[in-house]
Amino acid sequence: MSAADTDLARAREIALAVRDAGGRALIVGGWVRDRWLGLASKDVDIEVYGIPAADLRTLLERFGRTAYGCCESLTRKIAGVLTIPNLRIFVCSAWTDLRRVVEAVGDRYAIMWRQKATDVVHAPDMTAIRRHLEDGLRASRGCHRQIVLRELQTLNGDLRRLHRWTATAKEAAENWTR
Repeated sequence: MSAADTDLARAREIALAVRDAGGRALIVGGWVRDRWLGLASKDVDIEVYGIPAADLRTLLERFGRTAYGCCESLTRKIAGVLTIPNLRIFVCSAWTDLRRVVEAVGDRYAIMWRQKATDVVHAPDMTAIRRHLEDGLRASRGCHRQIVLRELQTLNGDLRRLHRWTATAKEAAENWTR
């Protein structure tokens, strides 16, 4: 059985456990896109609905490592997220206070720091983006972190925009990782 098949089998196990607990689980994100395109996927993202947080924590205890978060602000939910069994990655959306996450998480988990795609698409230049990245990297120094730009729907007619963002993010990371 391939790694992708194993991941999908585990996702089905989780989905069935969620259903048995009265909730609903959906496979979302890159895995779905990759399947449509006939590509291999590195992981499976699952969104869960209809299960109270405490019940979800109990349900997840029997499964492997967990990443939690998405597109909502988790600033007021940080303590609850940190009680999730097997938590490996705290997904810090652009609307979550990164500094508060850093204070709570430290170096115990990886922080996936998501960027606002609209800020990248509509920025007249990279100055504000560079400042934002450097501020976040400075604040999260000493943490395990990923900088992620997702759900980019357009480049606003500037095909080099993503290349400039990537170069800016890499440069900022190099400056603040030393």
